[in-house]
Amino acid sequence: MYVLYGFPGSRTTRVTWMLEEIGADYEFVATRPHSKIAYSVNPSGRLPALKVDNETIIDSIAICSYLADCHPVAGFTYSPGTIERAQMES
Repeated sequence: MYVLYGFPGSRTTRVTWMLEEIGADYEFVATRPHSKIAYSVNPSGRLPALKVDNETIIDSIAICSYLADCHPVAGFTYSPGTIERAQMES
């Protein structure tokens, strides 16, 4: 299960959308940037942050790319090493 830290109306919405689209189980912890909770998951206090097991991923694009790679059946990414993947990331 994923734990998403962020707040509505921000780049967190990108991640929430992706989690919903791939049908993932997740918990949402609503918090503002630079709050005590935000600093507990990211030393810079920036959000969104996604907890996966005991690791944390920050930056909405990095999180969405990770989720797309972990859930290829959803069809949100191309295989690494393909021209389509390079075009998608460019």
